[in-house]
Amino acid sequence: MLRGTDQQYLRTDQYKDATKLNVRMALHQKFGTGKIDWHCWVFDQFDLPTTARILELGCGPGQLWVRNLDRIPNGWQLVLSDYSKGMIDQAQSNLADSPHPISYSHFDAQSIPFSTASFDAVVANHMLYHVPDRRKVYAEAMRVLKAGGIFYAATNARDYMAEIKELERRIGLSNPFVPEDFFDLEVGKIELKSIFPQVTLHKLKDTLAVTEAQPLIDYILSSIDGGAVTLQAVDSLKKIIEGEIAEKGAFRVSKSTGLFIAANS
Repeated sequence: MLRGTDQQYLRTDQYKDATKLNVRMALHQKFGTGKIDWHCWVFDQFDLPTTARILELGCGPGQLWVRNLDRIPNGWQLVLSDYSKGMIDQAQSNLADSPHPISYSHFDAQSIPFSTASFDAVVANHMLYHVPDRRKVYAEAMRVLKAGGIFYAATNARDYMAEIKELERRIGLSNPFVPEDFFDLEVGKIELKSIFPQVTLHKLKDTLAVTEAQPLIDYILSSIDGGAVTLQAVDSLKKIIEGEIAEKGAFRVSKSTGLFIAANS
């Protein structure tokens, strides 16, 4: 099993807490050129009644709700879940001052411990590519959604951040964190349309203009075992990145992401 879907590795290393994820989010927050924050854009796509019960799978440190705390309708009841207890703890800490009713649950998204037809929406924000059997998640989401409920699933395009992949290739780095059977926008469309009666895709394009080498190096190293990266490789990374920044003013990285909106009827 590749590291990207190895549940033990994900729970005890990559996502034992928010440390490595925060490194990756920081790069986007600091160097993104888009006019809107990703989490705010996702929230903008929600089309739900003012009274609704919403389940998030793989909530991580809760950033979707932290960034939109002042926009959550008073009638929404949020249930945030994650396979990592460390992430649940971080989400609870980040949302400790929320005036909205939020509950937290620690479970595997392939087996959701809630009753049938109990949610108006289920959200899976950049997490399905870590699930060994995504069809179990789709089936579970269908089961817990009420009639007319919506499954929101976000992921990346196949060429997402291709410049970083090329950078890794140039210095001989192999990233075992990315599964071969990746849930990208192309694969996701096929899979979701085979399960849900109605599926639409909203896309968002952005660019990173990275003007400092170290945050980009930290981003790359956050998803690769530290022991597998030599000092020589890190030095090569730094020289390439700094060279491009000096020549072009920034190391530019393209981003193409999207959100599937899948209705169960």
